[in-house]
Formats: sequence, structure tokens, C-alpha cells
Amino acid sequence: MAKKRGVIGCPKLNKINLVFFVFFVIVFGTFFVSAASILDQLHLNIQTTDISGNVVTGTFSFVFNISTTSDCLNVVYSNSTSLTTDSRGIISYYLQNTDLSYDSQYYLCYYRNGVLIDNAKIARTPYSFTAQNTTLSGMSIDTNLNMGSYNATATYYFGSGKYLTDIDTSALNLSQINYWTKSGNDLYYNSGNVVIGTTNTSLGKLVVSATTLNDLLTLQNTNAYGWLSFRESSTVRTYFGYDGGGNIATNTLAGSTVLRALTTGLHLIVGSDAINGMTILNGGNVGIGTTAPNYTLDVNGNFSIKTTSFLIGGNGDVNVY
Repeated sequence: MAKKRGVIGCPKLNKINLVFFVFFVIVFGTFFVSAASILDQLHLNIQTTDISGNVVTGTFSFVFNISTTSDCLNVVYSNSTSLTTDSRGIISYYLQNTDLSYDSQYYLCYYRNGVLIDNAKIARTPYSFTAQNTTLSGMSIDTNLNMGSYNATATYYFGSGKYLTDIDTSALNLSQINYWTKSGNDLYYNSGNVVIGTTNTSLGKLVVSATTLNDLLTLQNTNAYGWLSFRESSTVRTYFGYDGGGNIATNTLAGSTVLRALTTGLHLIVGSDAINGMTILNGGNVGIGTTAPNYTLDVNGNFSIKTTSFLIGGNGDVNVY
């Protein structure tokens, strides 16, 4: 009568007349870059010894049963073969097409020459290898994931991204952000207000707020002329800016209006003929038709006074020169 053996590694091995049994269960996979599917087989390495632990060699009849119970009665797989050991008393053998689901505990029942030598628990341990493509779902990372210099490509990214660093902004595709539209080198937004320095978005389309003495808003142009354009739809209503001489100027739909603040005074040009209409000097003299008024009011040209009376001089004395 064959004596049932305990699990490999337990003290029962010292109490029976049995060869020393070394068993490795390996789920064997291919080592090719193609990452072929893992084969459904078990690899056994067994060394035969006598009761004293001495190696025995020769040809033996082996039976390998896989059972779902430790008493080896409920057999779900069986393989019988005759094998010859090497000089060390070792045989190497593959159990092919085991077709095990590993949804329950399995036991390997090892017989030699009709005698049950041992029963051992077996489990599936997948072999880790490098594959070209790996599909993951529901992976939870509880430590840092270091990808080195490799790229991560994804259609969607969920998260705030507040810890992202070293981002190359030139590589960002802003056209995928639904509230901005990118066309070539242009970027536009069709609705809403833009505010800087404040959270109040009700003050206008563009609001710049500051609390310092620095420039509130700087507009810079590399050209000698620069203008702000005010339009009604696509129709220009007025310009406001500076000319090549550094003068403040405005241009309306009806014509030109230019204020020139020179060192001598203020010059007002009205119309499109670019001729001074009125000059106010630093001393207070006002000139009409002249850029160098010598009197408080200096008119160069005809003028009309439409009234019943007027006063010349402090006492109303009339002096005409």
C-alpha cells in the first residue's frame, strides 16, 4: 500500500521511506520579443534518492496526477511516462496541455514505480518578461512611475496636473482646449471677458487692474507710428495713437484731429490739410492762423463778431492800429 505524503518541505518528509523530491512549477512563456502567449504546461525537475538520501539513478515508471484534493483521489489530470535519470539522479519533464483554470487549490501527486512518493501544493506563478505592447486597465500606482526618456501617449488625460513640471509649452496643442480656437499662429475666443489683476469680469471685455505706480498697460510697436483702432464692426470710426514725431494724434472718420505738444506750446490741427488751426503757447498766448502769437489772442486773418456791442480796452476806449 502506498503511503500518502505531506506537502514538500514539511517535517513528514523525514518520517517516510521516500526519495528526496525537488519540484518546481513554472508557467513557461516564450522569450521572444514578439511576446507570444504563455504555454499551458508545467515543468518538473525531480531528483531521486533512497531512504538515506543517497542519489539513485536508472529508469523508472513515473505517474504525475493533478488532483483538487490532498488525498489525490479527485484527479483532473494524469500523465504516465518512463524516464531515465542523469548521473545526478535528476529527471526533467514537461506536463503538456494541463488545461488548469487555477480557480481552486491543486495538488501534484507524484508516483514512482507504482508508489505514491509525495503530494505537493501547486500554484500558478506567471513569468515576467519584457513585451512590446501591454494593455492595462484599472492600474493603481502607489509610488513614483519613472518612464525615463520614453514618451507617454494618450488620447485623454484626467487630473488637475498641478504637479506637472518641465513642460514644453511650444508642443502644446491648444486647439484641443474647447474654449480656445487656434488657427495657424492665431488664437481667439469668441465670447466672455478677459481681466488681469482682478476677478471682476463685469467692467468690460478687457480689464487691466493694478495697485502700483508702474505702467498699467504698455503697448509697444517697432514702427515709428502706432495706433489704437476703434471700429464699428469692420468700419473704422477713429484712431488714437502717435505719429513719427512722437506727437499724440487722432484720426476720425470725418477727418484728422491732431494735438501736438511741442516745447513751445500746444498746437491743434483740425482737418485733413495738416495746417495748424490754433496754437496755445506756454505763456498763455493763443494764436489762430499763426503758430507764434504775440498777444493773448493773436488772429492772423479775417474774423467776424456778430453782436450789438463789444468792449475793447479796460474802459471801453477803442484803439485801432
